Amino acid sequence: MATVALAILQNDLIEPTPQQLVAAFAAIPELTDFDARRRAQEAVGIIAERLDEDQARTLLGALAGQNIAAAIVDESDLPVLPTAYRIHEAHPDGKELLVLDALNRPLTFAWSNVTLIAAGLVNTTDIKTKITAHVHRTAGGFTFPVQDHKTTETRNLQPVAEVFLSCEPHRLRMEAKGFRFGYLGGNAPRSRSERFDCLVLDLARHAPQAAINRGADAIVQNQPRRSYRSAQSFEREITWLLWLSRSLSSNSTH
Repeated sequence: MATVALAILQNDLIEPTPQQLVAAFAAIPELTDFDARRRAQEAVGIIAERLDEDQARTLLGALAGQNIAAAIVDESDLPVLPTAYRIHEAHPDGKELLVLDALNRPLTFAWSNVTLIAAGLVNTTDIKTKITAHVHRTAGGFTFPVQDHKTTETRNLQPVAEVFLSCEPHRLRMEAKGFRFGYLGGNAPRSRSERFDCLVLDLARHAPQAAINRGADAIVQNQPRRSYRSAQSFEREITWLLWLSRSLSSNSTH
């Protein structure tokens, strides 16, 4: 019989402190102190995954001891994020949300279709390959062309926003790099990151019914921008918010 993989998710929006999470993870005997701290850094809504039943119950009890409200969930019950539809321009300043893709194809959505807005500085990896051509000469005097490939990898924080919809294509992705902010006109801030904040603020203002992640909430509340260790961390928080929204909706109907 296959072992069921379990996850533990917060069941409220109160953000635990790193100290609370480290103390809770320390209750799992298999985890070293280093592992407990690493897992605490990655816990964003979805506190832990790939747990067996004993680990899940131990961690749930430890979280309760730290006043963190959480629930054990079968990982197969977690929402699956739809494929992201990349957007290169948006006009969130009208009666409908107008967006354009890389081919300048327009799509419009009623603001009532917006269910969740997520934003944040996401740690991304850029891989570039430099090709240098030269001629190699053998000891016998023969020559032939050679190409040297040098690959460099850089990591940087990239402003990212995603809009989830109740209709197709369900998930719009907007990245500050290469994004067109023409709708802001001549009064647009000079900084691309500040223009991106304006975009998120306009999205949230026109769709007050939508849930927002902690990164978008930081922008709305004019607090320091929230960063995510990886794209996976960013998506984990979104998955948790979708699960929480579904859970709260289900409880309200009973």
